[in-house]
Amino acid sequence: PVLVPAEDTDELVAVSLPGGRLQATLVGRQPHAAVAAGGRFFVGNERDGSVSVLEGSRELHRLEAPVGPGGLAATRRGQVAVVGVRERAIEVLDATTLASRGRIPVGLGPTHVVARGERFFVVDTRGNGLVEVMMDPLRIHRRTHLEGAPYGIAYDRSRRRFWVTLTASNRVAELTDRRVLRTFPTVRQPNSIAVDPERSEEHTSELQSPCNL
Repeated sequence: PVLVPAEDTDELVAVSLPGGRLQATLVGRQPHAAVAAGGRFFVGNERDGSVSVLEGSRELHRLEAPVGPGGLAATRRGQVAVVGVRERAIEVLDATTLASRGRIPVGLGPTHVVARGERFFVVDTRGNGLVEVMMDPLRIHRRTHLEGAPYGIAYDRSRRRFWVTLTASNRVAELTDRRVLRTFPTVRQPNSIAVDPERSEEHTSELQSPCNL
């Protein structure tokens, strides 16, 4: 399903495809992002500093999270990263045991995150960068400079490219894990971006402004 955090009603809405059936589950205050991992849904609740863990339409647990949980991402092996926007930190949870794999400071103002393999890439909006985070142990490995208040991020698995919106300059950057390849003009204040996996080889992406997908 498509996972839609409904911030105004404190719900996670799962939209089944292709039929479009809606399933709403009450979670914490102002859910901002959600991700599926290990047969569960993980929802970051921005206002009460927690992560809701759902199975189907039932909330199983509500875990403590870094202050101001924003973006979430998950690896294929079931590691879930939670970005604490106000704490300026990232914490990694095991999707099966729900145990913490560690919490570390990351950037000057981190907001969103994606996974590539068993690594996480965190957008540092205030610090104008993309921060690569490695596991075992949890640590910062590399930082790529991105001028223009980067915010939204998507990863194209087939082409191994990152797409990051630059909200201050109204552009989107295409980059590898090491360097920026090029940028393109966008709509005003591009906050979110998604890659179409069926057409990624044609460089087709979707942008949305000003709300998050």
